Amino acid sequence: MSSSISVTEIKNSLVKIIKEFRGFAYLLPSEVRISFLEKKGDKYILKGNYKYTSILGGIVEEGDFEIELDNNLNPIKVEINPKKQE
Repeated sequence: MSSSISVTEIKNSLVKIIKEFRGFAYLLPSEVRISFLEKKGDKYILKGNYKYTSILGGIVEEGDFEIELDNNLNPIKVEINPKKQE
């Protein structure tokens, strides 16, 4: 990957990682918000929240994440905390 990585590339990587770790279909609509982003040495530290909805608009799952990525945007550490649906 180039030395200049955009926020869009990071966000796309987060969407893919969360979908893989939570077992969601790739076509499921998603919303990922990054509230904290830090480049520390050769890794990115990210915190934020996510929401996946059905095609009809109902919430499938939402929660918080803390993910560390290497310079190639591969996951080093993944913590995903889904919120309980009421």
